[in-house]
Amino acid sequence: MNLEGIIPKGWRLYTIDASIEGTYSTMLVRTEADRTAWHKLDDLNKENVDLYVSASGNSLRQSIEAASLKCSAFPPQEAIQEAKR
Repeated sequence: MNLEGIIPKGWRLYTIDASIEGTYSTMLVRTEADRTAWHKLDDLNKENVDLYVSASGNSLRQSIEAASLKCSAFPPQEAIQEAKR
């Protein structure tokens, strides 16, 4: 399966669970640079910025697409600083 164009930039496939027949669960995680930046956030900002996202579907592709819809770009540092005020 070609995942190019399905998983947004800044994210990568982390896990796939197909242990329940007919259901696929997928988890995506931020890529290295964004993951490093996430770990530097204070606890309040960590609550508002996802490190992982997950979703389920009836097919592997459907579960990856559903998880991808939950992905967001890492907020710019200015937005993080503004949220602290």
